Amino acid sequence: PLTFHRAVDVAADPVAAVEACVRCGVRRVLSSGGAPDATAGAAVLRRMVAAAGERLTVAAAGGLSEGNAASIAAASGADEVHGSLRCVQGSAMLHRPETPVY
Repeated sequence: PLTFHRAVDVAADPVAAVEACVRCGVRRVLSSGGAPDATAGAAVLRRMVAAAGERLTVAAAGGLSEGNAASIAAASGADEVHGSLRCVQGSAMLHRPETPVY
């Protein structure tokens, strides 16, 4: 299955972009609803989810954290979320690459 990363967020109409993704065989779209983050784009994400129906999955993405993922999912209607959810965690790990791998 093909996942389409946040390129729909720069489309003039992210909802129409969902239809184009369906026609191209995409199964999942990661999006912030065309906004800087998924919180700001929740209303558009909700329209994207409705337009997609069962044809593809719209995953809310952009600015998600452990503290806001559930509220973004509820506000957007998205069944899935995508995020790095990074945090600094102490570790006794002995090897650390010079360049972090994220």
